[in-house]
Amino acid sequence: ILKELDLFFDTEIAKAKHKDTVLVDMIKVLKEFSLRGGKRIRPLLTILGYQIAQQVSSTVRPGNIYKAAAAV
Repeated sequence: ILKELDLFFDTEIAKAKHKDTVLVDMIKVLKEFSLRGGKRIRPLLTILGYQIAQQVSSTVRPGNIYKAAAAV
């Protein structure tokens, strides 16, 4: 999860460098806040729910659950 978020913010920072330095600073603040500990229970529950669903249902398809979990 943290790798996905880190990559996302680094990509957005790189894009923002061509637009506005204030935007870069804002994204850096959001990155620092988002990667700070204590807010990762929802992604963990998303991943656990996905793993449980895979075990009880044959209709759950493999996918990139980590990107989805990073979004919640």
